[in-house]
Amino acid sequence: MCHRNHLVQPDGRYCGLAPVAECRSCLAVDADGFEEPDPGERRAAFGAFLAGAARVFAPSCDTAGRIRTVYPDLTVTVRPHVEPERSVRSTALQRPGRVRRVAVLGAISATKGGLFLQALATDAQDRDLPLRFAIVGYSDPALAIGLEGVGVAQTGRYSGDHEALDLVWRLSADLVLLPAIWPETYSYALTLALRTGLPVAAFDLGAPAERLRAYPNGHLLPGALATDPAAFNDRLLAIDVSAAGRLTVPIRAAEYGNLMGDYYGLDPAPAGTGHASDEDAA
Repeated sequence: MCHRNHLVQPDGRYCGLAPVAECRSCLAVDADGFEEPDPGERRAAFGAFLAGAARVFAPSCDTAGRIRTVYPDLTVTVRPHVEPERSVRSTALQRPGRVRRVAVLGAISATKGGLFLQALATDAQDRDLPLRFAIVGYSDPALAIGLEGVGVAQTGRYSGDHEALDLVWRLSADLVLLPAIWPETYSYALTLALRTGLPVAAFDLGAPAERLRAYPNGHLLPGALATDPAAFNDRLLAIDVSAAGRLTVPIRAAEYGNLMGDYYGLDPAPAGTGHASDEDAA
């Protein structure tokens, strides 16, 4: 539906799944889009492809709804992703003092909210707010200098969830922020955020918002605040980071006893039938 794949325009604004005419205007000013087809042709081609599929799956109701906005006659089956690790391990290690430490998880690009994070840190500096931001992970190299200039630390890449949880603990984080400015389709980073047990803040957008509504420590902020970092910071400072605001129950996640049957709705091959034939594989 979008030649940029994430519905974020070259100027960094989320387009909200714009109509084709606006997509054409976006493509015309996108330096990276010179080989892309006309947006109308693109949507028609993918619509024909999806219409010919036996089944179409989406990992969240939000994603399914956005697909149906463009292809209203399409049947989309929602199947959330499997989550192998979903236990909560408290990472709370609050240090004395009034500074509130915010952990941002994962690989942070512009669409993952890197520029917005820089704006938040800049506002915190300018107003001398008791807020400090740190990325548990790393940022796009193009953003690193700007983030460093406003005091956003980065731990670097981590090897797995357990190391990431250790890093959140070492930072003495009070809450986790997921600053993505586009409607992500699922977000494994959200699962990791929930596993910290800390309050989790995100925009009221996409699958993360859909999932966070099920948790008492989830805090959804209006998408309009993407252009108002000062108001967003004020909301972060208002979040309850005491023990009462933490998650202690296991994370809800999908389970599929048999992937072929429970996820895809296909009958598994009978035992002992051997490999599929070349004709079946084709």
